[in-house]
Amino acid sequence: MNKTMELDVWKGDWGLPSVDLDCLETLAFIKFCGVSIKVNQKSNPFWSPSGTLPLFRHNKQKLTNIDEIAGHLQRKNFSPDFALNSKQTADVVAFKSRIKEQLYPALQFLWWVDEKSYANFTRPWYCKVLPFPLNFHYPNKYKAKATDLMEAMFTDLPQNDIIQVELFAAAERCLSTLSARLGEQEFFFGAHPTSLDAHVYAHLAPLMRVPFPANQLHNYARAQLNLHKFVTRITQRYFPHDYQEYEQKQKQLREESAKNAGDSRFKAKDKVFATVFAALAMIMYAVAKGFIQVSEIEDGFRKSKSYDYRDSEDDMD
Repeated sequence: MNKTMELDVWKGDWGLPSVDLDCLETLAFIKFCGVSIKVNQKSNPFWSPSGTLPLFRHNKQKLTNIDEIAGHLQRKNFSPDFALNSKQTADVVAFKSRIKEQLYPALQFLWWVDEKSYANFTRPWYCKVLPFPLNFHYPNKYKAKATDLMEAMFTDLPQNDIIQVELFAAAERCLSTLSARLGEQEFFFGAHPTSLDAHVYAHLAPLMRVPFPANQLHNYARAQLNLHKFVTRITQRYFPHDYQEYEQKQKQLREESAKNAGDSRFKAKDKVFATVFAALAMIMYAVAKGFIQVSEIEDGFRKSKSYDYRDSEDDMD
């Protein structure tokens, strides 16, 4: 008897079902297969055999690698790649290799190596979603892994700004290639998504939607309009709940911000009105008490008023 398939993943944010690259690829791949599966947003890899997420469970099997998960599903006759010919299958391998070499290192740098992003964004986010004391362990572990990758790529490790220039230049070339390959199609091989679409989506979606500080690669990616539409299309079509929930929250925040701005303008006007009213009241009081005397002077057809300001101490004398 087959039990329900389950998948443990890092939680989502910013309209995505997960912000983790491997989890996002697995989720998209499973959606493209049309498999019914129970998804658990656990954000805790401690109980995973590999110490990582995603964790796929079916019957007695526990799998943590996208290739292993894809192989298991294929043996169950679930795969988005059944319609691909040999050339297209070779293209999938080639594009995945290019992404691994050119785009993946830049994403690792952006998430874990860049000090500004790590201190102000990545570490606080993971510390928020992980339970104590794991929220201290895993961010340091992932940062160390990304740093090892940088050291393997750059023998004499230069300063981060130099690394960033090289990594982002390679990533931009990769994005341009993907944009040219996609063209005006919905997916990379036409009207139906494949494992390549899941792989590309997992790399592009966080890059385009996660609000990293000063992310020039984010701007370049979104400037590839067909890639931007590609990410939005998959998110809206296959993960509508996550997308709509986030957009609704953003709409509410914008409405609250506009309301607060309007309230501030009204408060400013109220302050001006109150100040003018208080000044007029003081003048009227001074006239009533005789501190200010008003006399009319007739001059031809004109009649004017002159004001004699008298000190209250002079009146007392």
